[in-house]
Amino acid sequence: MADKDSLRLYNVVLNGVCFMLIFTAFNTSGNIQTAALNNVERHGEKIFTNTGYISLAIIYVVFSLANFIAPPFIQLFGPKFAMVSGALTYCLFIASIIYPFVATLYIASILLGVGAAILWCGQGNFLTINSDAETISRNSSIFWALLQCSMLFGNIFVYFFLAQAKSISNIKREVLYTVLTVCAVLGTLALLFLRAPPESKVN
Repeated sequence: MADKDSLRLYNVVLNGVCFMLIFTAFNTSGNIQTAALNNVERHGEKIFTNTGYISLAIIYVVFSLANFIAPPFIQLFGPKFAMVSGALTYCLFIASIIYPFVATLYIASILLGVGAAILWCGQGNFLTINSDAETISRNSSIFWALLQCSMLFGNIFVYFFLAQAKSISNIKREVLYTVLTVCAVLGTLALLFLRAPPESKVN
């Protein structure tokens, strides 16, 4: 019993750390996305005015609709595969802003909307099967506490990286979004170390 409980706790903590890394990247990206894109210049022209807002709108519209297909996907492939697949779309989206084009940004936004539905549905399923009636509250708290740390670490990083900057230059955007992409990739790779849980006892 102790080994099963330890395995469940390992999965919950690692899952929380993975999401912390992924959403340190994504939440930070989203917070500055419009400002970063509005300052993109090519041949002296700004080409992304308001594109950041449109991109985020696409993400959440598709996210809402894709929630209808996420449960069958998870039933077919399992929560771990679902989370890895969904997390990859976050990596792709963040990377698309390193050197952005309108078309690729919108395509990445659509893919992310689908991936987000799969990721979060998979996470809910994975948390449930790694909990029982006595630990579900504790495990949910652990996961969400780790997830909320993403806003802390990401914003601290941006605060110091962009300190005293009046705008986000092309070079700063490329460096910043490269770092955020690496952070998301690390979180995605860490999901591969989640282990098959013992049978759930949640009632």
